[in-house]
Order: sequence, then structure tokens, then C-alpha cells
Amino acid sequence: MAEVDPPSRRFDARYREEVLLSDGTRVLLRPLGPDDASRLNAHFLHLSYDSRYRRFLGAKIVLSDSELHFLTHPDGETHYALIAVRTDRPDEPLGVARFIRDPHEPNVAEPAWPSSIRCRPKAWGGSS
Repeated sequence: MAEVDPPSRRFDARYREEVLLSDGTRVLLRPLGPDDASRLNAHFLHLSYDSRYRRFLGAKIVLSDSELHFLTHPDGETHYALIAVRTDRPDEPLGVARFIRDPHEPNVAEPAWPSSIRCRPKAWGGSS
């Protein structure tokens, strides 16, 4: 029997997509990884208090080293994360989207997509 290649994935480690937001901002979407720890920390610090409270189900001022490690080392299968950065300022994160699958139900995942207060909701296509 001939070997079959595994299905190709659109969102593997090589994924890059440049998009134009409605306000004219050019944004690069790409997988989040270990080199993004400082960007993720900066993104976290620019989340509103309410966003942090809703995301972490309590008051959260800083990410611990272990949380930062977990969030920046997704495995690409059960935990996947994309980061959105400005193309003209790639060290300025605008948003992070991720999902983490339920280990007991692999067809179920928890999504999260906190958006920085630096990025107006209207630019993403929402209302202001």
C-alpha cells in the first residue's frame, strides 16, 4: 500500500497573512511562538482591566513566567495561537487569537481573542 501524505494545514508554522483593516491599518497575522513572549506580555499590559478580568476570571495585573511560557508555546494541534501585529510596527501586538482543545472532548475547544485597547474595535469590523 502506498504511503499517504498527511493533509496539508493552512495554519502551520509557515502561515503568514497580511490584511487591511477598515481604518487602513495593515496587519500581519502569523502563528504565535516562543519568540513572542515580550510581545504577548506587552499585549497583556494593554488589555483593559475588564478584558483581563473576563479572560482570567479575576483581577490579573501581570502574567507569571509559567503562564507566559504556556501561552507562547502552543503545540499547534491541541493549542493554537495567532498574533496580529502592525506591518509597520511588528513589535506592537494588536491582538491574539487562540484555541485550546478540551482533552476529554477533542472536537471541543475554548476560543479566546482579546484585543488590545490600542486597536479600536471599529478597525476589526465591529462597532465603536
